[in-house]
Amino acid sequence: MNCKYKKYRWMLLTGLISYGTAMGQTENIDPAAGESLGEKHVLQKVASGFEDFAGENALPLVEALRLGQDLNYDVETQIEVEVPVLDSDGNPVYKVDAEGVQLLDADGNPIPETTIEQQTVVENIVVTNTVGAQGVGNVKLSMLMAERMLSDKGLDGTMDNISGALFGLDPALADGILEMRAAGSGWGDISKELLGVKVGELMSGHNKSLRDKSARLPKEKVGMKSEHLASAGRPEKITRPEKSKRPERGARPEKVAKPEKPMRPTKPERPQKPERPQKPERPQKPERPEKPAKPERPNR
Repeated sequence: MNCKYKKYRWMLLTGLISYGTAMGQTENIDPAAGESLGEKHVLQKVASGFEDFAGENALPLVEALRLGQDLNYDVETQIEVEVPVLDSDGNPVYKVDAEGVQLLDADGNPIPETTIEQQTVVENIVVTNTVGAQGVGNVKLSMLMAERMLSDKGLDGTMDNISGALFGLDPALADGILEMRAAGSGWGDISKELLGVKVGELMSGHNKSLRDKSARLPKEKVGMKSEHLASAGRPEKITRPEKSKRPERGARPEKVAKPEKPMRPTKPERPQKPERPQKPERPQKPERPEKPAKPERPNR
């Protein structure tokens, strides 16, 4: 009885530990620890489904949403800047009047010639992740809803637009998807309110587009490993050194033709053996004369 009870309690304890470990792997994520090699491959597979939408930012986005990290990206802006005009020697050019006399400002300084140029200004944007770490399924739903929202608005999948769709930073996109999620809304309610469709319709449409894309790929490209797998931590294969080529063989000398063998002389035909003479018939033996009958003995 005690053995059965101990065995049952051990099985129950093992099951609880396994369940707790599984839940910790899907929900309680330590951002400092990062992902394991296997999880990186899973995230790479998820990100590959959004490369047409987010381009090279697909994988960083998926990893940031999975680990609960802030979104960090650069935005380039074109601005007009007034710059001085320089001569061929790099010296500033000053304004002159119609007679070629140099013009001076109120302080008596020459006035430099200027022109307007377009310059690119890079601004670093940091978007605070208010939701925290998510499971892989929730990450996929977040990206899927952002893709649908921007597509309905006719917007491209830039980091600026995607962060606005996720966290509500763009007033034109109404409430953010993860902003509503952090407030306690379910995925079904978010999809219905922001997109007007059910979650199942989104998932089925996304999976169908991936299947169609895979069917259009050439056969030699189907099943190829993604370039991101190397960055995910998979060790590169060691290339074997090329085998040294064997020296080319010289032309083989032609074989010397063997002399033909002399024809064997034909054997003479054997003489026919003479026929054996027939043996004479043996004479018949004369018949033996009959023996005379013995005389009867007289009675004693």
